[in-house]
Amino acid sequence: MSAEAKAPATKSAKRSVAEGRRELQDLIRTSKAVEERRLNPFHMDVGESLDLADRFFDLWETFPDLMLDAKALNALSRVVKLQESRLRYQAQLFHADPEAMAEKLKSFKTDTLFKAFLQCWHPVTELEQVTPQALEEAAEYWETLLPVAERRRERPRTQAPAMEELTLDDLLARGVLARDGFGSELATLWDELKTRGDVDYWAFIEAPSHAERIRRAYATSYLVTYGYAWLGEENGAKDGAKKLVLHPRAAQQAPTDSVSMPIVVLR
Repeated sequence: MSAEAKAPATKSAKRSVAEGRRELQDLIRTSKAVEERRLNPFHMDVGESLDLADRFFDLWETFPDLMLDAKALNALSRVVKLQESRLRYQAQLFHADPEAMAEKLKSFKTDTLFKAFLQCWHPVTELEQVTPQALEEAAEYWETLLPVAERRRERPRTQAPAMEELTLDDLLARGVLARDGFGSELATLWDELKTRGDVDYWAFIEAPSHAERIRRAYATSYLVTYGYAWLGEENGAKDGAKKLVLHPRAAQQAPTDSVSMPIVVLR
């Protein structure tokens, strides 16, 4: 065979050797990540990794390449050992019987049991500092603490009180509205309306100043909205034109809807 015919084969072999070295180095790095607990042992397919190493084994001719192959196989063996340890641990979790656990606890040292107890203990109470007085308080707490069944027992439910309506006088008497504030002004205006009787709306809110008219209109809207008076539209006695008439109520009546009366003021 001529030299020209051998050249392509040699070049192809070099490429395969370089590729095989890269693959084995990647395999060793992955195995190291498993050993350092940075990767789950079962995330690595050992069978596939062995097939990969076997695929390039016939290409190794130098001692460093053979050492690299042995190093990769050694790393895979450690991964298999870690997988076995993980399987044994998981099997113990699912099949640990009480007697085996009791025997295992007996084999632990006192310090080990104490540290495990502190890690899993979640007390109901917490003390910032352990002192004789604090321990006495803790003991007294536990002695007076009701059993869990008693604390979780559903308590009898009492009926809610019947609904009642509050009048303006009730609100003033209970201190909800101040007598010398807006509530007092509403009470005074309501007394005035009851004294005057049915009256033209515009005549009722009339005042010497525009600011006072706005204030009376604002308070009147509260009287109408909350049932202390009602506003109706009637025909005038002389010209028949429509006019707004304000009618006082002797006692508050609950409003039939939640619509508030708008404030009407003409300058």
